[in-house]
Amino acid sequence: MLNGIAPILIFTFPENPAALSPIFNALSGIPLIGDLVSAVGVPIPLYLDEQLTGLYVESQAKNLDIETTIEARYDDKKPLVYQRGLNSSVSVNLLASKDSILLPALLALSDLVVAKLVSQKYTVSYVNGSTLILGGLLQGLNTSQSSDDDLIRITLQIQKQDSKPLAAAAAVLPKVAGATPGLGG
Repeated sequence: MLNGIAPILIFTFPENPAALSPIFNALSGIPLIGDLVSAVGVPIPLYLDEQLTGLYVESQAKNLDIETTIEARYDDKKPLVYQRGLNSSVSVNLLASKDSILLPALLALSDLVVAKLVSQKYTVSYVNGSTLILGGLLQGLNTSQSSDDDLIRITLQIQKQDSKPLAAAAAVLPKVAGATPGLGG
């Protein structure tokens, strides 16, 4: 939630923000701010408020996956424990009326993400109370509608991965004295 107003979903496209927003042209001339907008992009917020936009957060879940490696030691010391975060993900279930004013925008922004999947020149952030993911990537989007009502059910999955593995093993290896790298025979 943004100051308790509504849950918020933010799409950001750093590459070519001028094509996405006329605000970019005004901001690009301001020193420092123009450089920041060029690097980060102009955020496009979607407020998920039923009365304001017709999009309602039905439920949400956050998941954090951690890899733990334990190396036994044979010198009567504690074992070495290494951890790294594999990914952090949020799953949001939304309900929308087919007459929602922001449903077409949500679907259009999701389609725009498809064109940026390989380059990953986009981010998706979600803020709602204690559920928060910043700078994530779209993991999936599913919409379904039944003939019984005019509601559209949307499942949105956002994931943030740790692409840098922990290099703690190098700190454990002993140094070899007198060896010159690259001069093997």
